[in-house]
Amino acid sequence: MKYEISWIAILFASLLAAKSTSAIYLSHANLIKSTDDSSFLVTCRDDGGRPVTWSGPRGLLGAKSHPRVDMASYGTSIFFQHVAVKDSGNYTCSSGSEQKTMHLTVKGNLDTSGTQSPKGQLKTPLTFMDTSPNQTGIEFTDVTLRCEVKGGDKPIVTWSYENGGKISDPKFTIIGDGLLIKNVTRNDSRTYICKAMQTSTGDIMEQKIQLKVEHKPSFRHKIWVKTEEAWAFIGGEANLTCEVYAEPPATFQWLWKKQTVQEGFHNTQEGHIQKSVLQIFMKDSSRYGNYVCMAKNKLGTLEKIFSLQPGVQPPPPEYIELRGENSDLLDLGIGEPKITDKIPSAMSPTGYRVQYRPHSDDYWKEKDYERSEANSYPLLNLKHDTDYEVRAATINKAGISDYTNISNFRTLTLQTAAASTTFLTHVIAAFSIIFFFFGALW
Repeated sequence: MKYEISWIAILFASLLAAKSTSAIYLSHANLIKSTDDSSFLVTCRDDGGRPVTWSGPRGLLGAKSHPRVDMASYGTSIFFQHVAVKDSGNYTCSSGSEQKTMHLTVKGNLDTSGTQSPKGQLKTPLTFMDTSPNQTGIEFTDVTLRCEVKGGDKPIVTWSYENGGKISDPKFTIIGDGLLIKNVTRNDSRTYICKAMQTSTGDIMEQKIQLKVEHKPSFRHKIWVKTEEAWAFIGGEANLTCEVYAEPPATFQWLWKKQTVQEGFHNTQEGHIQKSVLQIFMKDSSRYGNYVCMAKNKLGTLEKIFSLQPGVQPPPPEYIELRGENSDLLDLGIGEPKITDKIPSAMSPTGYRVQYRPHSDDYWKEKDYERSEANSYPLLNLKHDTDYEVRAATINKAGISDYTNISNFRTLTLQTAAASTTFLTHVIAAFSIIFFFFGALW
């Protein structure tokens, strides 16, 4: 038992000794800076791996303070950007009971043509050479984001994402003149930050680099078939939509019966999505058949076939009714159309298109809806105390029906809507009291 206690005491003493040898190191004890200096940082680390905190003349510092606290592999730093004379003072790094303090003096209009190293040697300022803010790479190849730093005294270069996130994936490697990305994909297209730090002065510079990964066209949806079925009826219109991702942007071409379609389509781009829509007026049955969409850029070509087949025009809705109204909305109910045996199940209604306009306007606005089990189709953001003309049509895979006759509905005045809301509130309150009273009796 005596030996066991002695070993425990020795172990405890060893742990205390190990803890006592842990020390805090600061990159700088005193700094003199100019208000012309754009940015710099001071780094603190504990050689025992303990976490450290920073405080300044105005209290504890953090990720959103000025200066802000940054954490990196070389330590925990305070980052100054656009310093002012009022930033002068003591900044303390703490770990447990141990502290180290750095004193900062900020002056105006110093000569910043060079920087003094600790040995008094004049060092040239940090600059980025051969570092374009916009760089490209080809998907599934190795790409180097170039960021070459000149000047200073052996500056430290680090990389991060624009949002401050750390780059930890093993596919990324920091090399002498940049950041190597192995097997780059389009998901790596983003903005990166190359940061250079002058260890002797704490001065830092940042360069934003936008990486654009080029790739051949690919369809927007991961699950797709090379041939897609489409339907249309004689006298109606067919809209064939081809959507792709491509970098650089793709050019579209439509083919019908092996001939290039010269007109009837339009191309748009929304973000990274490119879209080409071919609109076909079905004047007769000769328009049925296969239409080919081709999307092409310098890295490849993608094809998709649309098999346009005969469809059936849906019947119009039976009616439109008003389910409810407010000062800025009309809640509509739409009667299901009559479906006969002549209409196959594949041509069943999928939704409705509602057109509406103030009684005094000439132009219709429209909104498409999927079928609602609750039979509720609200029109929102309307004008108060206004008469609206409303009509509806049925939608199926082949197109759209004729429209119903026009119905007229009116939104409430602001005063009526407010009164209705107050009345409803009182009714709910009254029922709550009744339920509470009978619940207490029960």
